Amino acid sequence: MKTQSLWLIVALVAASFAGGALVSVAQEQAVGQETKPRMTTDIVQAEAFIITDRGGTARAVLNASPDGIVALTLRDAQGRERVRLSTSADGESDVAVLANDGSYRVRLHPGGLQLRDADGRPRAWLRLDRDGSPSLVLLDDQSIGRAVLGAARFADGDTRPESSLVLLSESQRTVFAAP
Repeated sequence: MKTQSLWLIVALVAASFAGGALVSVAQEQAVGQETKPRMTTDIVQAEAFIITDRGGTARAVLNASPDGIVALTLRDAQGRERVRLSTSADGESDVAVLANDGSYRVRLHPGGLQLRDADGRPRAWLRLDRDGSPSLVLLDDQSIGRAVLGAARFADGDTRPESSLVLLSESQRTVFAAP
């Protein structure tokens, strides 16, 4: 009988501890507190992250493509790409502002900064040559260089220093040059 009484006492004590724990958990949940802190991690890995608006349209996409390009694209309310920041597998970087039809309007890449018209044709190009010499090239509506401010190297072998201004005809002949 002593053994049965001892087991009864142990069972009652255990039940009271269990009941107290349940009441405590219920109280914490009732006031919106978690019973245990959630596990966190410092690393999240994925091939893509897509941010959508309330209607489900992708508005921002960060992804790594199979060909090694990593890009962040920002999209308008219709889901069209409007800004793209990318790096290729070989390390070439590119920043582009796109028109409604997806054509480049502004593009910054290792070759320089290009501004394009509504038809996607280059109209201005700010660049640095391989030796670091700067130039600004203005192009006509056929994307033919018509004015160069700064260092220039022409197909006929003529080179101009950084302080030069050259105006060209439609046939690419020099119309004016200083110095």
